Amino acid sequence: MSVHDDVYRVKVLAGYLIGHSLTEGINDPYLFKALFTCGGTGSGKTYVSNHAVQGLGLKSVSSDIAVERMFPRMGLSLKFSDDPDMSARQAAGRLRAKELTDKQRRMWENGMLGLVIDGTAKDYSRIVKDAEYLKSLGYDVGMLFVNTSLDVALERNASRARSVASEVATDLWKGVQSNIGKFQGYFGNRNFFIVDNNDVRTGSEEAAFGMGLRRLGLDWLNRPLSNEIGRKKLEILRATGGKTLSDLP
Repeated sequence: MSVHDDVYRVKVLAGYLIGHSLTEGINDPYLFKALFTCGGTGSGKTYVSNHAVQGLGLKSVSSDIAVERMFPRMGLSLKFSDDPDMSARQAAGRLRAKELTDKQRRMWENGMLGLVIDGTAKDYSRIVKDAEYLKSLGYDVGMLFVNTSLDVALERNASRARSVASEVATDLWKGVQSNIGKFQGYFGNRNFFIVDNNDVRTGSEEAAFGMGLRRLGLDWLNRPLSNEIGRKKLEILRATGGKTLSDLP
């Protein structure tokens, strides 16, 4: 496969991602709400966040989504590869996926839309910097911290289509564990939720687990916006007929 083919496929995906960014209205629910979902590789962040907020209109900020769409089209494996050429192409693909995701996110932020932001939680300062940026825009921020044992994380990482080397997964897990207390201190008890996701659930157990997460998600999202910056911006936009942050006088 040529470099030209790779570039073409990336451009096609970029058009798809940007073209499918919805333009919600000023009165839509969950404006200025951002929920970080964090945990180590294989912790089940997507599984947990889907139960908690899927179908509620929040936008998923995750370069993994772009990676999973791009890589097959570019002839790239989602599995960790020790082949130098494949590894280099994977790294370039992940970088491009992040660029596309960041572009889409800026559009959503301009619309003040509710966000679900995926992260590993290894880099505490990076996530806090992102949370502070969102708060400066007017967002309320919270975190779903998905926790598992190291054995469970490694087993799930090895069995899924998109995996990393076990050494990398172990390093990420250790980094994540060291930050639990820090994140709880930053977000506060009302905005920080630890979810134990070690068990394999089926039938009624999974249904009960999902219902509990949905109640948690709705409880947090339905709280009145507490960020004074966001409240003032919404007040101005509604008074002037504006619909996005770029409409502010």
